Amino acid sequence: MRRRFREFVRYYCPEPSPAIWHFYCIDLFPMCEIQPEPIMPATNRRFISTKELGELLGVTRQTVRNWILKGEIQAYRIGHNLKIPSSEAVRILRQYQQPVPSWLEGA
Repeated sequence: MRRRFREFVRYYCPEPSPAIWHFYCIDLFPMCEIQPEPIMPATNRRFISTKELGELLGVTRQTVRNWILKGEIQAYRIGHNLKIPSSEAVRILRQYQQPVPSWLEGA
């Protein structure tokens, strides 16, 4: 399918812009490997790692990553790392009835 997709894009648009890639990848081919990254909101500038959230919840880093892939936790890819906004981490901690540390609540 990937090969046919590349041939399709090359035939109909030899030099696709990012907007065209977004249209083809998101609207026409939702299972395509090329997906645009979410744009980070300017209001949330404080993030924690999957390892930190896992330690606060008492689960492994991989469990947190699995929750992110399922869509249960909102996260952003920064380079090769997944970062979780502090507001989302507070929400998850309260949802699982875990104490929220003061350094995280004040962020």
